[in-house]
Amino acid sequence: MKKHIGYRILVLILALGSGFPYPDASPQAIAATSDEYSLRLLDYNFQQMSIASVVQKIAETECLKTVFDDSVAEFVKNTEIRLRVMKSSPIRALGILLDSQQLSYEYTGDRTLVIFRGKAPEKVKLMDIIYRDTNLITSIEQISQLAGLKISLHNSAQMYRGAQLSITLNGISVLRGLELILNSRRLTYEYIDCSTIIIFPDESVRLT
Repeated sequence: MKKHIGYRILVLILALGSGFPYPDASPQAIAATSDEYSLRLLDYNFQQMSIASVVQKIAETECLKTVFDDSVAEFVKNTEIRLRVMKSSPIRALGILLDSQQLSYEYTGDRTLVIFRGKAPEKVKLMDIIYRDTNLITSIEQISQLAGLKISLHNSAQMYRGAQLSITLNGISVLRGLELILNSRRLTYEYIDCSTIIIFPDESVRLT
């Protein structure tokens, strides 16, 4: 179900800066993670495993619960996949897997991953996200705050601090919106803990 107009206006205000203060996007406000943090860039080789089992295994590593809508429940349970993805964050591997099977997905407010086909289930609250010539990192921080997440920018992504963002996303959940904003700049993320994500360049390669 799509959020009512009041909430959508809030997003427009965030995007356009009309009387709503931007959070500080300085290095002091968004801490860069030290080189001591090891990113989980993994090689995935899914062979003759059901979609449901693969999705659940990856989601569990990222503080996500999983719900398969009735529109896909039998399909994900009975369909086995073959897919190889190299140098991928868990979240990006999950997205590649679901996209490869033409499965839609959104997130609820408690970070439950809802997978479906057709219309989004009513439990998923949708909104419009619109940014025009806004600092990319400011935009990411705002959306992360709406999702109840803190963010950290990895050293390898510091070059994006001065980047600008213009994007329109209609009828989307907050966390899925964040993912699409990151994807638009070939960025991805992973969970450091269940309330903090780290953002870094997406180097994933799908082989099959």
